[in-house]
Amino acid sequence: MLSVIELRGEPPVDPLDDLTPLLARSAVDGAALEPSELLALSRSARLADDLRRFAADDETRWPSFHALAAGLDPLVDFQMSVARAIDTEGEIVDSASGELAAIRSEIGATRSEVRRILDGYLQSNEVKRSLQESIITLRNGRYVLPVKGGDRRAVEGIVHDHSGSGATLFVEPIETVAKNNALTKLRREEAREIRRILRGLTKKVASAAGAFGRNLEIIGEIDFLRAKARLAAEWGCSLPAVRETAPLRIERGRHPLLEISLHRGGRAGELVPLDIHMPDDCRSIVLTGPNTGGKTVALKTVGLFALMAQSGLALPAEEGTSLPLFRSIHAVIGDDQSIEENLSSFSAHLSQVVDLLRSSDERTLVLIDEIGAGTDPAEGSALAMALLEEIHRRRATSLVTTHLGSLKVFVHNTPGMVNASMAFDTDRMRPTYRLEIGLPGTSHALEIARRLGVDDEVISRARENLGSSELELASLLHDLKERSRHLERLIASTTEEKAMLDALERKVREREEAVRRDERLWKRKALEEAKRYLDESRSLVERQVREIRRYGGRRQSVREARAAIEKERARLAGGIEELRAVSNTECSDDDLAKGRFVRIRSLNRVGRITGRSNRGDRFLIESGGVRLEAARNDLVPADEPRPKRAKNVLVGAPLRDAKLELDLRGMTAQEASAAADRFIDDAVLAGVGSVRIIHGIGTGVLRKTIQELLAADPRVGSTKLAKDGGSSVVEMGE
Repeated sequence: MLSVIELRGEPPVDPLDDLTPLLARSAVDGAALEPSELLALSRSARLADDLRRFAADDETRWPSFHALAAGLDPLVDFQMSVARAIDTEGEIVDSASGELAAIRSEIGATRSEVRRILDGYLQSNEVKRSLQESIITLRNGRYVLPVKGGDRRAVEGIVHDHSGSGATLFVEPIETVAKNNALTKLRREEAREIRRILRGLTKKVASAAGAFGRNLEIIGEIDFLRAKARLAAEWGCSLPAVRETAPLRIERGRHPLLEISLHRGGRAGELVPLDIHMPDDCRSIVLTGPNTGGKTVALKTVGLFALMAQSGLALPAEEGTSLPLFRSIHAVIGDDQSIEENLSSFSAHLSQVVDLLRSSDERTLVLIDEIGAGTDPAEGSALAMALLEEIHRRRATSLVTTHLGSLKVFVHNTPGMVNASMAFDTDRMRPTYRLEIGLPGTSHALEIARRLGVDDEVISRARENLGSSELELASLLHDLKERSRHLERLIASTTEEKAMLDALERKVREREEAVRRDERLWKRKALEEAKRYLDESRSLVERQVREIRRYGGRRQSVREARAAIEKERARLAGGIEELRAVSNTECSDDDLAKGRFVRIRSLNRVGRITGRSNRGDRFLIESGGVRLEAARNDLVPADEPRPKRAKNVLVGAPLRDAKLELDLRGMTAQEASAAADRFIDDAVLAGVGSVRIIHGIGTGVLRKTIQELLAADPRVGSTKLAKDGGSSVVEMGE
């Protein structure tokens, strides 16, 4: 839903009342819902239609959202029925039924007739003097005239009402009585027809009650998802990993109530996010540290995050946050002492701990603030140790705070438990609200007391009363924390240096790859140069051979020239193969991208990469319309092959493939001359005695050109034109 809102905007969920009571009423036989209620049901169906269409646009991107919205029923037939019968103001329209339209038409005609008669009274000068006002009014659903009390006899008719003072009488003239009676009857018929229409629409509701109910559930679910996504966006949340075996890890978590409170007070910058990484071999964290240092907030943050995560809510924390899946969460936080229940703070605290012990197991989260407090410190410490042991034995995950110093040693010596503390800035004598795993903390009560204004003399006496062992322990813990911070700085520095070295190594690798790419590029250019030189050499030698023939060269001299050509060709081809072998550098990742051209060494074929095979480090290659598969180490970079030009005739073939017939139709005179020259050359080398050249009849230009060429060629003994004139038979000379 976060992705949907970010890319498409919010789903079109409009405010919608609970329609369940309407669905229940519709099931009653003969029930008729009010027009406004039917409109509300129609709006819910239209909303279902809008949501279904909204989700259908991106089925592949958000399949879960699409599947949820696919269960919505737009109830198109019901929507159309309501639209035909009720307008947006909740009034039944004339088109709701033919009978209603006829009744209302008759009502209009009758009303007009009544008003016409009464207008006649208003126009009469004799009657007008007796009227309180020249208007027509309604009393008890009947049209009447306001007549002055003293002129009652001015209008003959029925008095239906009078004003409070009696000065005005509302009289229905005798002429309109029948019409008003008809009008009253028509209105009753109109009401009956409207009732019938509403009952019909209500029946449709009853028959589709299941679809309406499902729609309401799905719309509610989508609205809930939208609300959660909006909350996640407003609070800057991320989605945590939640599974049974997930570690308890919170990355820069922010308790939302604390964040809101600081924002309201203009102190947003004072918020210190919470980081908790419970070690893999640990199930219990015992948290110590100064008062007002954030221990209780840490407990509440962990408990709230666990509940939010298991409610499908994103957490106000950064990516990487994960939580186990808990079956129950027990929090013993705060003072529940009660005079009515005869419970002291200690008793209330202990009764809650006893309750949680009865149901704790490996799927339980236990949060206890100030365990063992509220009684004698020695007995409280002993009891706290026993309770911690029992919680740990039941394999529950626990986070406990305490000020009892003896618990720190106990936790340190118990496998699966770890000390933690809320850091304290001794230079500025104030808490930092940062949680440190691995070392216990001290309360810093004396330092805090001094900061709060307690006299130095009182502080000194307190230090004397504390005893040397406690001071030495506090000093030792302080020293350990300083060493720990120094070690963290060294680790951070080493990590930074490693990151710099990794970056430098990446740059070196990138430069090496660039050099290899340049090397391959130059080798390819050299290969292209060699190919071009070979083509030019062959063209030059062919021209020399033609010159030899033109000046009387015979079969033997041509054979010798051809042999020299083949020898030169073989030498150059060998050099090209050596160069190609040198350029067979293994492909880089860039060379193996989709759409790149490579050569398959084992097949000596060039093709384009179409994708990666699902069988190891292999690739799919298309070459000449054929789909091939090759291993990475069998591929080398290649250039896109140039398209081959279509040829009308194959010439210069090996001796064993010499042709006996040449078709020149469709060629120009120049093309035909060159093709015929090569054809005669191949025939001479192959030792063929007679060949046929097809030149066609056409305009005769091509035939004349070929006849003149053959007549001047010393390799040709004689030529004979075929009977149809479209070809020539050539007899080779000695």
